[in-house]
Formats: sequence, C-alpha cells, structure tokens
Amino acid sequence: PTVPELYESFPSRITFSWVTPLILHGFKKPLTEDDCWQLQISERVTNVVHQASVSNKRLQKFLNHDEIDEFAVARVSIDIDGNVVKIVDGSFRWSNFIDDPLILKNINLKIRQGSLVALVGSVGSGKSSILAALLGEMTKVDGQVSISGNIAYVPQTAWIMNATLQQNILFGRDLKQMLYDQVIEVCALEQDLNILPQQDQTEIGEKVIITTFICDY
Repeated sequence: PTVPELYESFPSRITFSWVTPLILHGFKKPLTEDDCWQLQISERVTNVVHQASVSNKRLQKFLNHDEIDEFAVARVSIDIDGNVVKIVDGSFRWSNFIDDPLILKNINLKIRQGSLVALVGSVGSGKSSILAALLGEMTKVDGQVSISGNIAYVPQTAWIMNATLQQNILFGRDLKQMLYDQVIEVCALEQDLNILPQQDQTEIGEKVIITTFICDY
C-alpha cells in the first residue's frame, strides 16, 4: 500500500484493536483504570496519525502543482505616473496546457501609489483570478505584469487550527481580556458563541474528532 493508505488505515487498526475486545467482552465488567488509560493512549495516537495524514495530503497537493514562473511578474520601480501595479494586455490561464481555455483575456490594470482599489463583480467574474495573476500564480500567456514593492495577500479561505475557538482568535498571543472582548463584539460573534456547546472553548478545526470516555471504577 502507499503511504497515504497506511496513514488512513493505521488509526482504524489501532481503534479496532482496543475497542473490539471491549465489544466482544460485552462490557460485563466496569472498565478498569488500565482499560481507560489504554483507550486514551489509542485515541491520542489516532489523532496524531490522522493529523499526519491530513498534512501529507496537503504536501502532496502542493508538490504536485505546476511550478510558478518567477519571471511572470516583473519587479520594477514606480513609473513616472506613480503606478505601483500594472497589467498591460494580460491574458492568463490556470495551467501550462496550451489547450486549456484562457480565464482572463486582454486585461489592463493600473494602480497608483497610495490609492484604495476594490474589484467588484459577480461570482466567477474573475476577481480572485486577477489577484492570482498579480501574485504570479496563473500562467501568463500574453502581456506584461509589473509590481513595485511588496505584496501582502489575505485569501478568502481562512486557515483554522485544530484547537479551541479562543485559541484560533488569539493565534499564540497572550489573552488580554478587554481586547479579546472587543474583538468578539466588533466581529459580532456573541450570538455565534452562545450557539456553541462550550462557547469559545469549543474545539473547531478541520475534521475535529471529539471522543469522550466514561469509566466506572
């Protein structure tokens, strides 16, 4: 089997190896402290291996992408008109295959230093594609793209840690209750927190698995 297949099957085998004897036993006797400890170890190992599987899939997806052309976007000085971002007669597609359709055709864009620009359009009209073209993440077929200075890009898909909602908000910083409460209020999260079972201590993230073991001594 391949590495991903081993990753996916390993947690199931661990869980099966511990849970099956308990099921066959029929829970005729209360779980001992040792039984609970073994189940907890199994659950922890399962979570670690599952996280490794998710990370492995992300790495494979990233490594299988086409290489970005580092010369697709020229780094230049500000021109005489004060433009820091320019696309001149630009045409772009998402892949390097010639037969694939062009996503953006004959795009012309100029953004001056200090200006605030918003790309407005319907879903699928190419707003995100233009940003990807400026980052050099689309294949440039024709035209020129030039940028002066640095770019900070915040994608619309947020990255969420497998942790509590509060830990995702703090993102490693120390808790300052007054500032934290202000953030909750400004982001209008009070109503959402009230819906969650443990409010801001609720575990969130990608494919979070919450397992509870009840042990009788």
